[in-house]
Amino acid sequence: MRCRQRLTKEVTLTVSQGGQLRLSSEYLQPPGSLRVRLVSAEGFYSPQGSLRHIHCCVVLQLRPGPGQRQRSAIIKRTRNPIFNEDFFFDGVSPEELPRRSLRMKVLNKSCSLRRDVVLGECDVPLDSLLP
Repeated sequence: MRCRQRLTKEVTLTVSQGGQLRLSSEYLQPPGSLRVRLVSAEGFYSPQGSLRHIHCCVVLQLRPGPGQRQRSAIIKRTRNPIFNEDFFFDGVSPEELPRRSLRMKVLNKSCSLRRDVVLGECDVPLDSLLP
């Protein structure tokens, strides 16, 4: 029996408005897919704000290209949400990795008819996320 070691890389990204996202990622070959684990988000909410209105989620989109957009679960009533959620992006060849990026947008989801509030966003080249 052979055991294959999986290479993952953990990073902490500072997002446009000062918060941070922690994630890990790896490239799975075959089948040619990217796995991104969203670990947590920190620093997006004021310590003085009410916990009642916190509904945090993260939207991840593989760019450029159509359709590879996914959203995390909504974590409620915590200023530093822990997601521990995996996202898989299929059909990414090794040759494409240097030309692609991952866009992440942190949102506070509204529970009423108001629009969602963008708490921060970043666009990161895939080769900086991978080991």
